[in-house]
Amino acid sequence: MVTQALTTRPLDALARDINYAHGSILEATSSMLKWARRAGEFLIEAKKQCPHGTFKDWVEANTRVKYDTAKEYMQVAKRSKTVDLHLFDGGIRAFLDATRERPTTKPSAASNLPAFTQDDAEYALKIAARIDSDFEGESALTAIR
Repeated sequence: MVTQALTTRPLDALARDINYAHGSILEATSSMLKWARRAGEFLIEAKKQCPHGTFKDWVEANTRVKYDTAKEYMQVAKRSKTVDLHLFDGGIRAFLDATRERPTTKPSAASNLPAFTQDDAEYALKIAARIDSDFEGESALTAIR
């Protein structure tokens, strides 16, 4: 029978190894995004040379890249002009999601409704507190009939 000694690694050694692994992950992510940007730049260059409406077919016939992936690479190339890839620690789709332009909301037209004041808010909170209260039948007083 072979006995195996249990060894416990010191916490400082585990922390060092965790930090090294984490650094490697960040480096790999950064490298992946750089290559995605580079592939995107090549794809954008190729698209400019393709006659209108033929780029998708060209990508599928001449590369090992799926068209949807090609679109993502081109988006990385475009968006990375304004975002430092070194500061980002996610994958390609996470990068695209984080750098996606959010729709801006237009201010609504002036309303004919009266303004909701601080006094109105305090009154609404008092009513809400009574609904939740069981003190001397107060919740029954606020019931909608």
